[in-house]
Amino acid sequence: MADPGAGGPDATRPAGHRLFAQYAHAPNALGYCGPAGSAALVAAATGSPPVAAVTEIAEVARRFSGAWPYQRLLGELLGIDDPLDPRVVRGYWTGNDLAAAVDGRAFGERLLAELKPQAAHYWAHLTEDLLVEAAPSHAFHVLAVYPWSRLLGHGPEPLGVLESCRVGWAVVEEVRPDELVVRGPRLGYLPASGGAGGPARLELGPDEVR
Repeated sequence: MADPGAGGPDATRPAGHRLFAQYAHAPNALGYCGPAGSAALVAAATGSPPVAAVTEIAEVARRFSGAWPYQRLLGELLGIDDPLDPRVVRGYWTGNDLAAAVDGRAFGERLLAELKPQAAHYWAHLTEDLLVEAAPSHAFHVLAVYPWSRLLGHGPEPLGVLESCRVGWAVVEEVRPDELVVRGPRLGYLPASGGAGGPARLELGPDEVR
């Protein structure tokens, strides 16, 4: 499979900028994060005109309240000055060896120290209880920090938001003019059950076409 950050018609753009745009434009288009209607992300992701200035992508990225602090802190812990360095971008969105080597608790402590004053009472779940599973990754942000994870079991919308926001994988079955038909797993929610049933949990279901 080709690396989304490699080659393409806009190969002169910094690889980390293109890679960030390719992962960030989908949740941005759905209204989950970043500035509304960022055409710069689409242009950078696809290499299509009008191609945004390099500085514009950096400005857009700074307005992502989730991805930007993660990438900035991850870069600092790795000794990499640029949060849009492709190693940092890859580490946050899908993981890599560099991100896996970062001490999760140390990262989590710095992340909570930064997010809690901004979140106030709206994200009351941002406590030290999260440190045991903290990771400098988009998956951790979506499934542990993002408040929709605390609303599972209250209708279908929270699970739909988490499914739409997470980075997943699928096989393309058909290319249509305005959409793709793909085969891959969806996120599922199993509510808590008494006795030996165990606590509520999220899991990936079997592959399905959609």
